[in-house]
Amino acid sequence: MQAGWAVGVVIPARDEEMHIGGVLTNLPEWVDAIVVVNDKSSDNTVDVAIDSLIARQKRGWNGKWWLLDLATSDANEGRSGVGAAIDYGMQYLRDKADANKWVAENKNWCAAVMDGDGQMCPHDLAALISPITEDVADHVKGSRSMHSNGLAQMPVVRRVGTWVLAHLTNLACGTKLSDPQSGFVVSSNEVIENWDFSSRWDGYGYPNHRLLQLANGNWRVREVPVKSIYNGAKSHLRIPSFFIRVASLLWFGLCSRGWNWYVVGRRNKFTQKRISTSLRIALSTMWFTAWSSIIGVLLLMLMTPDSLLQVILGLFFVLAMGICRAIDREVCIIREMEFINQRRGKIASFQSRKVTRIQNVVNPLHE
Repeated sequence: MQAGWAVGVVIPARDEEMHIGGVLTNLPEWVDAIVVVNDKSSDNTVDVAIDSLIARQKRGWNGKWWLLDLATSDANEGRSGVGAAIDYGMQYLRDKADANKWVAENKNWCAAVMDGDGQMCPHDLAALISPITEDVADHVKGSRSMHSNGLAQMPVVRRVGTWVLAHLTNLACGTKLSDPQSGFVVSSNEVIENWDFSSRWDGYGYPNHRLLQLANGNWRVREVPVKSIYNGAKSHLRIPSFFIRVASLLWFGLCSRGWNWYVVGRRNKFTQKRISTSLRIALSTMWFTAWSSIIGVLLLMLMTPDSLLQVILGLFFVLAMGICRAIDREVCIIREMEFINQRRGKIASFQSRKVTRIQNVVNPLHE
């Protein structure tokens, strides 16, 4: 428990027998619940995980733990992949919290995601939780870029890919995050209990998918520095197909967000209130014109052989991109502020009740 908040950890794992034991052993003693989700491992991941969790208890740890298996779970509907494992683990942890199996009734809790490959430092967990317990964030991402060591240890190909995807994700989500690809995250129970788990992304790219959902939901997302660790763990990522899929996800996410934020202008999921028609027209015109200019400039730059014209078009591209980013950042901040105020007004005395599921969130009910 940290600052009065119960802390759960979800650990997706596939073929991590060399690393899962160290992850579980080094988790802080104040962690209240651990859910390991086995994603079709072909090695001894499950046995090592069970032995490590039992060893924690023998050393005096009083928390709860569960080991889930994607392959044998009827509730998981045959899904597979790291995103599916995290979804399953989060829902399981939420249900156990609702049943007061690891959280006292009416107490706040949060859940972290740590991969089973040992590339996330357990000592950073406290720093990730702090913005949530201090009520300045709803979802916190670990940023390897913000750490003093940066991404120096990351392989060059992954570093370049991370840089490209960071920009694409920020454009799609309207955010300004330094390391959107980081999977080391913590979410408040308010986020998890209102999450739309029917919107799925089972494989790699789940951090991008979740950021799109968080942006559309107006949740407060913050970053804290975390250490990057590269210990030789094998990646199952196929880079070409990954980039195509995630780029498509981000493009459609960008279009969807532009429609919802500027054309529809709906404020948040707790209310049907919209911004004024005149403001919607102004924002929509500026935002979509800027994006149309970006696409047009890119096409012209590819078609023209004139270097001077390419420079001029490049400057115009930067200007149009800056306009889009400036509009998004201002609107994002406003939406976040309105959303937190709306939630605190709608869900009075949050500590004294549990948040209902997303379809009932307009009128919270006592259980």
